[in-house]
Amino acid sequence: MSQKLDNGEKKKLISSEETQCVEDSEKKPIPSPLSPPETEVKCPNRESLSRRKLAAIVPRAAFGTWVAMGEKRLYGFNQLMMMRSKKPPVGELWAFGSNNYGQLGVGNTINRSSPVQAGALSSWVEIRAGANHTVARHQDGTLWTFGENAYGQLGRGNKSLRSSPVQVGNLSSWVKVGAGNAHTVARSQDGTLWSFGRNYNGQLGRSNTFDRSSPVQVGNLSSWTEVGAGGFHTLALRQDGTMWACGRNTHGQLGIGIASARSSPVQVGNLSSWVEVAVGYNHTLARRQDGTLWAFGRNDGGQLGQGTALSRSSPVQVGNLSSWVEVGAGYYHSLARRQDGTLWAFGGNSYGQLGVGDALNRSSPVQLGVLSSWAEVGAGGYFTLARRQDGTLWSFGSNNGGQLGVNNTLNRSSPIQVGNLSSWLDIGAGGYHIVARKRPN
Repeated sequence: MSQKLDNGEKKKLISSEETQCVEDSEKKPIPSPLSPPETEVKCPNRESLSRRKLAAIVPRAAFGTWVAMGEKRLYGFNQLMMMRSKKPPVGELWAFGSNNYGQLGVGNTINRSSPVQAGALSSWVEIRAGANHTVARHQDGTLWTFGENAYGQLGRGNKSLRSSPVQVGNLSSWVKVGAGNAHTVARSQDGTLWSFGRNYNGQLGRSNTFDRSSPVQVGNLSSWTEVGAGGFHTLALRQDGTMWACGRNTHGQLGIGIASARSSPVQVGNLSSWVEVAVGYNHTLARRQDGTLWAFGRNDGGQLGQGTALSRSSPVQVGNLSSWVEVGAGYYHSLARRQDGTLWAFGGNSYGQLGVGDALNRSSPVQLGVLSSWAEVGAGGYFTLARRQDGTLWSFGSNNGGQLGVNNTLNRSSPIQVGNLSSWLDIGAGGYHIVARKRPN
């Protein structure tokens, strides 16, 4: 249970010279229906005190539990964002788009061009979408999967397709998940990292290239905090803020300075200030504590935001801003959200997936319209989904499978609203399908 501290107690806790801060008490509610209004601690003339440092100063009970909301991304193309919430809000599971492998979880393989509920449960707390499979976490800590299973990416001990959610093992200790092209990664409550599915490039981090159809532990560490799965590579963050990578590295997407694959986790540089990672098909985006945005990997569409089309095998900064709060990586495009709620895009745009009204690639970040009310973004294969602060859902880009959720299959180069609901909680964008959690009626 969370406890509230009065102002005097908080000031005592945050007393060192390095972190002397003033509080913006409940004056500024967090601009997202995901999180309730809570005290936000800010430091004069500097960025908000990092969550990792704050956690070392303020007991966990003082601010609730740190949870990850929002991933979303290409093929799991997971984006991981730390947000403060007492508990992740539970929600219903809805899906739309391509369903040739049952990845919508509705019990059949018929495509859907508008949202349809997957099952009747309303207790889901996390969702991730891979290329053709979906992973969802239940409130009780159990893990469920459905969709394609040719490589064992559903973790069921076999390779049979499933068109409805099925439980992965019998554990109830899962706290974080990521879905890649054909592999899945998950973190247990004890901080250990587990993986299953395709492993041709070593993306399971097991020091070999054997596929696995059931969860296997990655090494023996118990200090993992965040996980993200891309096309054929995996990224993870540890408690000390370091970033680690394994899998395919043809374009330098592991960020280790060379283009050689790795079948076990290797550290990306020597920094210990990473707080978020978004894993695309062949590129990676990451955010540091200071709010700066960094990128590495394939860049032929300009998806690294460098103003060029040159691939990079080590992290390079995207511009010079330090106000980024969320990132998402798709197939050849990238999305990022700033502190002011504006949404920015760069990379491939052949289907309008940047949402700027045309089909021209961008090699530097460009703003989507003039709105400053975006709360979450997810980059899929060649499309994008975004949620606004009012809980409405918007989409743009490729729509061949109905993945934009607007009841047709027409591509869109500007944001269009998905239905008229304002009760969406978070989103997961896959290869050609979408999963989303909605607040129960």
